[in-house]
Amino acid sequence: MPYAMIRFMERSTKKILVFGVFDGLHDGHRAFLRQAQKLGELIVVVAQDATVESIKHRRPEYSLGHRIAEVKDAGYADIIVAGDLIQHSWNAIKRYEPDIVAIGYDQKDLRDALMVHHDDSSHEYEIIELDPYNPESQHSSIIRKKKEETDKGQHAQLFEQRMKQKRKRFDKGEYVADFVYGANDGIITTFAVVTGAVGASLSPGIVVILGIANLLADGFSMGASAFLSMMSERNFHKTLKDEQQHDTENNPDIAKEEVRHVLRQWDAPTGVIEPMTLSITRSKRRWIDFVLREEYGITPEDTSNPGRHSLATFVAFVIAGTLPIVPYIFGIAAHRQFLVSIIATACALFIAGAAQSLLTTKKWWWKTGLQMLVVGGVAAGISYGLGFLVRSVFGVVV
Repeated sequence: MPYAMIRFMERSTKKILVFGVFDGLHDGHRAFLRQAQKLGELIVVVAQDATVESIKHRRPEYSLGHRIAEVKDAGYADIIVAGDLIQHSWNAIKRYEPDIVAIGYDQKDLRDALMVHHDDSSHEYEIIELDPYNPESQHSSIIRKKKEETDKGQHAQLFEQRMKQKRKRFDKGEYVADFVYGANDGIITTFAVVTGAVGASLSPGIVVILGIANLLADGFSMGASAFLSMMSERNFHKTLKDEQQHDTENNPDIAKEEVRHVLRQWDAPTGVIEPMTLSITRSKRRWIDFVLREEYGITPEDTSNPGRHSLATFVAFVIAGTLPIVPYIFGIAAHRQFLVSIIATACALFIAGAAQSLLTTKKWWWKTGLQMLVVGGVAAGISYGLGFLVRSVFGVVV
């Protein structure tokens, strides 16, 4: 025989029966059970999940078994049973014939239902309401609301931190791409000049002249091209924005239909398309940005700071591209110049490639570094071969 049943039989006090959900046992629940236990042998009926959903219009957070286990661990109950599958069947009252059914201050619906049953029942029992325990803070709905507010605050804080991290990463990555592109091209093209000159057996002075000419001319060309390209793109975007602004002011019905078209492409429910359209078009700036972004894939950041982007490309090209000709500029022994140039270029290529991991993931920095090194090596090999071929075929000697 279960220990709880033995306790129930040995004691000759009144039988007290309580009903409850106990979805996450808190101090209010414990105070309720403690008060009921003082009245006599305590029988606790824990509501079925379906009953909870019917009463509270939501599923309980914890399973029936978990809720029963929590009530048992609290140590106040002599008997714990699951509630009726059919609400208001009152099988626990019929089975245990309690002297008192105790209810909490917030169990008003239960009290009304018990009053109806009490009048029709052949078994006499008393219905009493227990004193509340800090109802302003220990009610289950208040505790749940506080938890939701706490979770919401934590989520908002985490969201803000995450957005700051992303913004910082974006700001950093905005120019990393220009730097990597410029550095990669500067290293490879300048080293190609060096390897081609060495393959053709040209003098160190010629290597320096060709290298510097390549650095300045090609670097300026890349920076200028990047600037002109972004300016052209910016002008095109401005034209589209002006057209969209003209439509919102002069053809608002057509412009609103563009918004509805986007929302339908999102598979938005029919019932929310019109309210969403009204919300979006309430602000003209939001309206224009929405259509440009969703219809044409244009964002305000796409062509921002073309001058800075072109400068970053030029500076990276010149700085990184200088490394292959440094041994020739600073007069290192002639028989070591090409070897030192190879080592400096290999290191620069690997570093420029590894820098790409700042835009993706640092886990694979060595892989992107090796990729850049292989690409530069192939380009250098081709250049050296062409220089050697030209010297052999045409007999060029300098």
